[in-house]
Amino acid sequence: ATKHGVDAVWLSNHGGRQLDSIPPATAVLPLCRKALAEHNVTMPLFVDGGIRKGSDIMKCVALGADFVFVGRPMIFGLAGGEVGLKKLVGILKEELERTMKMCGIRDLDHIKSLRLMDLSKGLL
Repeated sequence: ATKHGVDAVWLSNHGGRQLDSIPPATAVLPLCRKALAEHNVTMPLFVDGGIRKGSDIMKCVALGADFVFVGRPMIFGLAGGEVGLKKLVGILKEELERTMKMCGIRDLDHIKSLRLMDLSKGLL
């Protein structure tokens, strides 16, 4: 990809609601991060789709995203004009900070050191 001028990888399941068997971007995020590392590719990994809360932002970063984009909630916030948008950003920030505190994390850079459990195959 870098040979062809690609600067970043963007994961999105835009259109996933029309194709019900498409996995969410968060499900393939760790696989993409791993594939980039295995091929010694260092480029930013962007993700969007289904991000609704501050805790979603933290999960995406912990799964390997460098940038997390929030779409639909921003549109809802815009319904309230500038005040509504600022309120939404404040809510997302507060939720992210609360989730970080609950996990004992004080700095955004430390989120990537989290190890999330994969419970898709059960606990044992």
